[in-house]
Amino acid sequence: MNWRIKARIQQAAALLPESLSLPFYYGLQRTFGGLRKGTLSPIMHLDKAAEVASLLERCGFDLQGKTALEIGTGRTVNFPLGLWLMGADRIITVDLNPYLVGSLVMESLACFRSQYAEIMNLFHSREIIPRQDRVDFLLNFKGDLEELLRETGIEYLAPADASQISIGDGDIDVHISMDVLEHIPEVCMKNILNEAKRVVNRSGVLVHFIDPSDHFSHSDRRITAINFLEFSDEQWKEIAGNRFMYHNRLRVADFEQIFLNSGYRFIHKEKTVDHVALDALIRGFSVHSAFKDYSLEELATTYVKTVAAPV
Repeated sequence: MNWRIKARIQQAAALLPESLSLPFYYGLQRTFGGLRKGTLSPIMHLDKAAEVASLLERCGFDLQGKTALEIGTGRTVNFPLGLWLMGADRIITVDLNPYLVGSLVMESLACFRSQYAEIMNLFHSREIIPRQDRVDFLLNFKGDLEELLRETGIEYLAPADASQISIGDGDIDVHISMDVLEHIPEVCMKNILNEAKRVVNRSGVLVHFIDPSDHFSHSDRRITAINFLEFSDEQWKEIAGNRFMYHNRLRVADFEQIFLNSGYRFIHKEKTVDHVALDALIRGFSVHSAFKDYSLEELATTYVKTVAAPV
């Protein structure tokens, strides 16, 4: 879909009263977007959970028996289930909006069963072996969402503010988000990281994967991953300044500085430069003056995977 049309639809949906806008937007996603029936494969989220477990292992951290806090649940619990399969005993997942849908969770579980061989091959390719008893549980599960969460140690909190959360001091071993921080205003992100210093224990870590690319480019291949950098803040707010598509447009260097200023040190950083975007910049793609002080490579860096720890 043309990105401008999609943006107008999202802006229109966001203008509705909250009691109408959330179900209306869900209906759009369910009918035309990424929540269509037959598209709810858990593979991507389970792969990320396996990647996190592998990355933590390389950093000397064992996920087995640990407590994880995920920021930004979304519509399903595929990622928390992946952490559970990898050995975590308790996963608290929080969301500012109550987006979780039980029927989608059950559809995802059905996909897990039908794609079992592919998923197991994926885990083995990352040299990660999930707990077989937990795999068998998901394969044979017949209950409802409440029972699933209870039996897998997943606690869903929504609406909940990750900057002020009802968790005890030092209760968390791993503080995690997957493609979420780019959707959070800078001041709120700082507050979340400050709260993390309270709830994460001194031997714990933060794992955050961040996607600072223009998310409209994910579905409209006619634009590059840096298309939104040509607009001023005011222009971008008019285009996509709503709850459904908010993007802070911070670059990777900004995220890094926020972590450092919040009292963390990096154990691991892995950046991805989009070479199509980089080539567009070299050929003269013009970004707004707000981004003029960044290097071309910083502008074109469209993904970063980080592991950090309190100083």
